[in-house]
Amino acid sequence: MECCQQTTTAAAHLWERSDLDALDWREFEQLVAMLYESRGCDTRLTDDGADGGVDIYVRCSGRLKAVEVKHRTSGGTVGRPVVQKTASHLLRQPVLQAVVVSSGQFSSDALSYVAGTDANITLVSGKDVLAAASINGLPKGGNS
Repeated sequence: MECCQQTTTAAAHLWERSDLDALDWREFEQLVAMLYESRGCDTRLTDDGADGGVDIYVRCSGRLKAVEVKHRTSGGTVGRPVVQKTASHLLRQPVLQAVVVSSGQFSSDALSYVAGTDANITLVSGKDVLAAASINGLPKGGNS
């Protein structure tokens, strides 16, 4: 599943919900970038501030992806408007896939939107990020 596919079977560092909650928004973006990089992808984080709905550009196997990262402490929910905004990059830029990664979960409206569109959109939940960070043995505490 996207940035968070499992690449090994042994977890050197078991990540827990509290580990995600301890990260600030930029550290969570860096963690997501590290997950893509662990899969052999090139990443470029956008500048702080108004990013237009894209936090990370990812190139994997020659394919460009626009990734929006939303950090929600205590497993908060990301709604449909965020997903729609990120999906709009499929129309405006040479992006082949839009991805929304949340440290929490997605609302039923967001899930319904993705299920009902032909656009290439992937949603990655905090549960998936925790599993991937653990399995890939990523260090806790962001990019330190």
